Amino acid sequence: EFGDDYRIIIKDVWKEYTGWPLNDMERQYKFMVKHVGLWSVAFHGTSPKWIHRSYLSALAAYYAKEIETGLMEYKPDIIISVHPLMQHIPLWVMKRQG
Repeated sequence: EFGDDYRIIIKDVWKEYTGWPLNDMERQYKFMVKHVGLWSVAFHGTSPKWIHRSYLSALAAYYAKEIETGLMEYKPDIIISVHPLMQHIPLWVMKRQG
């Protein structure tokens, strides 16, 4: 209906612009799902708010430039994210940009 009015680009910013462990999250997650005990340790070990904030802040500080590069390469008008956990860092980067 809209023809060439819109250009849709699907990007995995984590896989394409960051390093380990973020660029390998899909494989790690699939492994942990098969080994429920590991998944449980990872989930419950990072659930307390102070731990969650600490590691997200560390990852944000370390990978902010890469995420910013990935987001701004295409200067998107809209970003749709499908995983709530992985939204924190891009939101932090965009907030920093104003």
